[in-house]
Amino acid sequence: KLIAKIRKLGGDEGVQYLESMKKKIEQYKEQAKDMYKNIGEIVHNAFWDNIHAELSKEPPNLGVITSLLKDMRNMFCACVPNRPSIHQDIHTHMDIKFIDDMLKHNAVDDRYIYNMVLFIIDYLEQFQARTQDEDTKKWKKGILDELNKGAMYKDFFPRFFRGVFERLEKTMKDMEDFKSLPIYETFKDKKNNGD
Repeated sequence: KLIAKIRKLGGDEGVQYLESMKKKIEQYKEQAKDMYKNIGEIVHNAFWDNIHAELSKEPPNLGVITSLLKDMRNMFCACVPNRPSIHQDIHTHMDIKFIDDMLKHNAVDDRYIYNMVLFIIDYLEQFQARTQDEDTKKWKKGILDELNKGAMYKDFFPRFFRGVFERLEKTMKDMEDFKSLPIYETFKDKKNNGD
């Protein structure tokens, strides 16, 4: 009806103008989407650059590590909200107060860091979709190789945490996508009925 009214008022030129405006609006939407994506990437990179800068200070600001571990711990628990035994295991191994005290007293050694990295990656592998296994396997090898070669912590930790958080975000998005599928309700009903 709208096009008929435009044609009546402006003829074919009016309809062509409308079509050209629709294309310009779509182009603007795409440009805005790209701009927001670029801004997001800039902010994301700036965050990790700041973590690197904090760890590069003399003395290093090790508080950023415990802050990241706390956020990571919360994200892991959010992946399995109804599994208190897993929450307990995660909280026991990622005891923020204990780790913070160890960092303050310079009592963290390479073996402790290596074991913590393995613990974190193990849970990451358990929670992620199987389609992510190959990518995570390659990333894990690179991370462990870097750690074994004596990487500087100011370089290692930002890369490690960034890799974990990116994979955790993907895992959480995959979980939300799964929850929106009709099969999820069937799955949930069967689980609640003990099937």
